[in-house]
Order: sequence, then C-alpha cells, then structure tokens
Amino acid sequence: MEEFMNISEEHQQDIAEYGRTIICIIDEQNSEVNRWSYSIGNSISENPTPELLCFFPHRHTVSWVLNQLSDSLRLEEIKPLSPGEVVEVRGVLGDLKEFPLLLKYLTPDEQRYCWDNFTYRLSPDVPVMQVEIPDTAGYYSHEPGSPSQHVEGHTPDRLAITTKPDRCITNLWGAPKNPVNVNALRDNLRYLVDILADSEDTHTEATLDFLFYLAQQEFNFDANGYGEASDADEEQAHHSCTIGYVQALLNYRDSLEWINEESSPFSPYGEDSDLQRYWYNIKPTAKDLQGELADEFNGPHHQINYECPDAFCADLNWQTIRWAIKFTYDNSLDAGKTMEHRIFWKTTRMEDLTAEEIQQHKEFLDKDIAAAKAAKKQNRFTISWLKNKIKSLFSK
Repeated sequence: MEEFMNISEEHQQDIAEYGRTIICIIDEQNSEVNRWSYSIGNSISENPTPELLCFFPHRHTVSWVLNQLSDSLRLEEIKPLSPGEVVEVRGVLGDLKEFPLLLKYLTPDEQRYCWDNFTYRLSPDVPVMQVEIPDTAGYYSHEPGSPSQHVEGHTPDRLAITTKPDRCITNLWGAPKNPVNVNALRDNLRYLVDILADSEDTHTEATLDFLFYLAQQEFNFDANGYGEASDADEEQAHHSCTIGYVQALLNYRDSLEWINEESSPFSPYGEDSDLQRYWYNIKPTAKDLQGELADEFNGPHHQINYECPDAFCADLNWQTIRWAIKFTYDNSLDAGKTMEHRIFWKTTRMEDLTAEEIQQHKEFLDKDIAAAKAAKKQNRFTISWLKNKIKSLFSK
C-alpha cells in the first residue's frame, strides 16, 4: 500500500477485509467530536474512486455516510465528477430522508492544501472528494442562522462549498417508506393532536392549531384535489406532495428557503406561501395582510388566544412539531395502529364507522378485555399472596 503513508496494521487489515478504512482525527478537547475524517482504500479498489474527506463532527454519522458513498461510487450509482464540480444528493439522511449531502471533487490546488493539512496519510496525487453533511436544521458549516449550530464553522473557509450544485441526485439509497394508505398520516396526526390536547404536559394553542391544520388540510386526501385523470394518479399525487411537505417541515433551512421563493417549482406550499410565512416567523409583506391570512387569524378563536399573528408564531413550539410529525409518520407505516387511531378519532366525535372499522373496533375491544383479565389474574399472585398461602398451608 505504497499510495498511503503511516498506516497502522489495524487500518491495513480493514482495507484488506472491507476495501477501505476511515481515519478519524479526534478533537483534543473533546474525544466525542471529530475534527475531520477521511477514507483510505477507495483509490486502490478494482474500480478506483476518489477518497472522501469530511469535517462533520459526529463520528457515527460521518463513518456511515463515507462508507455508503464509497460503495455508491464503486457501484457507479454516482456518475464521475470532474474537478471543481459540486453535486447535491437529496433524500439520504434524517428520519424521513429530509436532509441532503453536498459532494465536491477537489481541484488540484484544494487537493494539495488538504494533503498539507488534513489527508497527509494519502499520497498527494490521490484524488479526493469532499463531503458536506448538514446539521439537524439542514444548515451547512458555512451557513449562519441555524438554530442547531453544532456544525457551524467546522469546515475550513477555504473548503466551504458555497456554489450552487451543478447537478442533483435523488433517492440514492431508497425512497422513504410509504404509509399504509392515502390518509394514514392524517389519521395518526388527528389522534396525536387529541392526545396532546388532553395530556398533563402543557402544549401551546398555536402548536396544536398548526398540527390540526396539517391533519385537516395538508395530510387529508379528502380535502385536496390534484387534477389527475384517475383515482390512482390522484392518490399518487397526494402521496408525493405529502411526503415532500413532511420532509420540508422537518428541514428548517429548506422550509425557509422554499417559502421565500414563492415561484419555486419545488415549493410544497403553492398558493398558501403567504400564510406559511407566519408559521416560520418570517417578516411579512404588505400582501400578507390580505385574503386567507386575514381569514385564518381574524377568527374568534385566534382573537381570544392571540392578539396578532406574530403572537401566534412566537407561541409555536418547533421541537414539538418535529416530534409529532416523526411520530405520525412512524405510525403511518403500521396498519394496525393507523386503524386504531382512525377509530379513536371517529368514536370520540360520534362519527359513523364503516363495516370494516366496526369489526376492527370489536377486535380491539376484545383484545383489551383479554389483556385486562390477564393482568388482573397475574396481580393475584404477588409475593404477599404467596407468603400468606404458604402460611395457611403449614397452619393446617
């Protein structure tokens, strides 16, 4: 392995067994944080590819990403980059694959700079590709304004990827899983809002209203029309739109960017973009004071709880919203939970159940009764009961 310098025997074994190893340079002040990481071994594989360099501070995430990307490059799932080219890879990170990566094939000057300062165990002529991983709000190292800030400033200024991507790759490692039916997200979010409203924990009216709006409008197939020719196409359009909406809500940076770009073809908000500005506390324009926004916030409910839209926005709890959407999505993949939550919603509002829902409701009740009986029977056999039973046997 003459291409590499000062590699330990353990790293050599990794390369021989797995095709690569990941070098992690640990922060001297905090052993849990990486200063930078890079791969060794890609450039000597049967299908040679560039080595990968990343300044993301969290070891498990960066190791997983570099290994996944290395495999994709070898399998030619990512077409070769030319020096200086930037590629965005969307749909790869996060609970719902809501965060993208940035890849850049380093120019000769950048590569030499990296060899002098970071990739010194590589030969200086080994090609290197830089990987940028965003933080949990979707911001990259050089971008200010993140509410997370755990990545900000980690990438050296000279290597910050500030240019727009030359091309984009989507769903490299598979698309998000499909909910069990077209209204699964709606049914589970309706259920959750009811639970949150009745829980001992205090949740703001604004947060509950926002989640209820999502359930009744954005996640509700019955409240949307897409103009497709067939029912199947309508359902597919709703699914695609809803998943895109959910991904945007979980990626704070994307949400702000898309709302600001009202004409963007990628915007999941469409004509409601003015209203969305308030949900993300963006400074309004004169246009925002008209139409749907006024109807939304001038109603009696909001007048009682909030004196103005800004007060509504200030009361939104973003962490609760993120958690609720994640919970809703996870439950939407489970047919049993989705049906149970739909029945809960309908029965609490005295709505009619379908024949299938009536049968399923009966099965749920029978299951609950059986579980309650089993628990009651089990509770009889306590330590105290056993001691008394033994005592009574010996007293006879």
